[in-house]
Amino acid sequence: MSSTPSELGHILDYVRKLDAATRKLLIQQIQSIDADFNGESEASDAESWTKEELANLINPTPMTGKEIAEAGLLGGWEDMGIEDSVNWVNQQKAKRRRKYQW
Repeated sequence: MSSTPSELGHILDYVRKLDAATRKLLIQQIQSIDADFNGESEASDAESWTKEELANLINPTPMTGKEIAEAGLLGGWEDMGIEDSVNWVNQQKAKRRRKYQW
């Protein structure tokens, strides 16, 4: 099956909207497909997806605030080791300017 660049762009846009845990599962499945394609898979270790898991990947159900908190998906600048968010943003802009200077 062949995809056009436009189709791949839509897929990537969708994947970017997935939460980190779902993206990780998706990546694992893609790696499994790639391994199968290259004849590298181990049938005993292969993970198969249920219809519910696939449906959730296609149409994810948003998490409630309670579910987000229970999953430990909270955090902010401090969790990333950033003490001054304004300074950090300015540093990122400066790096980008240096990188793409022309």
